[in-house]
Amino acid sequence: MRSKRHCFVIGLLALACACQSSGDVVDQRPDYIAKQQLRSTVWLGLSENGKNITGMGSAVIIGPNRLLTNAHVWSAVDPWWGSDLREEASLFLCKRGHKHVAMIGQGQGNQEAGSGGLQLTELQNTLVNTKFRLVAHADASVGRSDVPELLRGEAAQLRRPSMLWSKDWVVIETDRPTWQPGDAAILHSAAMAFDWMPAQGADAFIVGFSSVFIKGAKAEGKISLRGLHSFIHEGPYVVRGKVLHVAKPGDTDRSVPRPMVSYPYDWPSPGGHSGGGVYLWNAASQMPELIGVFHTYNATTQWLGVMGLGLFEVDSWSLGYTPLGFLLDDLR
Repeated sequence: MRSKRHCFVIGLLALACACQSSGDVVDQRPDYIAKQQLRSTVWLGLSENGKNITGMGSAVIIGPNRLLTNAHVWSAVDPWWGSDLREEASLFLCKRGHKHVAMIGQGQGNQEAGSGGLQLTELQNTLVNTKFRLVAHADASVGRSDVPELLRGEAAQLRRPSMLWSKDWVVIETDRPTWQPGDAAILHSAAMAFDWMPAQGADAFIVGFSSVFIKGAKAEGKISLRGLHSFIHEGPYVVRGKVLHVAKPGDTDRSVPRPMVSYPYDWPSPGGHSGGGVYLWNAASQMPELIGVFHTYNATTQWLGVMGLGLFEVDSWSLGYTPLGFLLDDLR
């Protein structure tokens, strides 16, 4: 006897798991931000056939039935900027608070079951296969499926055109949301302006479901059914860093400097955090407010020195995101 709801195979891609780190990866959510205040960022289960979960991503709730995530999370091809984005796709969502019983064996994370045995186990949430449709993406109005001309032709053959750092987003919607309207992210009012950037050195919180936060051995790049449910239930997870203003060669006046967020140098790439929200903490309202959507793990070079003189350069890691103002500007 098998539960039809859980007959799919959970074979998550290794994502960041193959890149191990000597640093301890811990959830950096501060005590003054309650876990419930970050529920606007949700887990996405990626699937090529609608049955098997083959990867993970994150998304931000922005309406009663709409999510904001990355174009590279939504796209069915790589690189995403070289092809039309698909109009529809099935993704897995977590429906919190809907407990159910599933048949789980030892190989699925049930240590109480004997070798090859099965046992009924209560899971706290339900994973729902949900159909989504594309609503909007960079420089495209609702209903258009064409990628902007700048993303076509020769640019599509480049490793990653520099201008794409502000374009890696999509808005998708479903008729079967698993969240409540009140779960939508609160937008930071200043971030809605195209020319606004958070102050350099300000604390920023990047929220999502990166596999680097999965507990236990991940050498095979897989996670059990029970482990997956536990991972989702305990999330979302926070990377806390300082806002950086970084200019890179080839940047245009539209993107100089880029806002980024510092990242621990000895942590692995946060695969699975893509599409998660970037927030600032509003001390007055005691609420996190959305300023962008995370998309890229970057290597950056900074000069260290004194008295305005650069003495030597060091490579560090930072997280890039599409600012809310760029997104809204593309939608106008």
